[in-house]
Amino acid sequence: MGYPPFESSDQRMTLKKIKENEFYFPSQITLSFQAKDFISRILVTDPNKRPSIYDILDHPFIINTQHALKIVTDNILNSPNSQDSIK
Repeated sequence: MGYPPFESSDQRMTLKKIKENEFYFPSQITLSFQAKDFISRILVTDPNKRPSIYDILDHPFIINTQHALKIVTDNILNSPNSQDSIK
């Protein structure tokens, strides 16, 4: 299970962190630089400074994730037993 990015010792402090956009990446979770960069960019408080949907879709994290998912999906669909399980 994941960890909340605004987690703190009590609810009041958690709400303060959300309001002030004070998030962190838990050390127990291994995230790539691209994942951290993507999350940091979309969690910008000022909506005028957030990336557009086109910037989001063009971010290396999204592009690489889509590519990885396509490889996995293609391998599953092209495996010898996949046609039996699809029917």
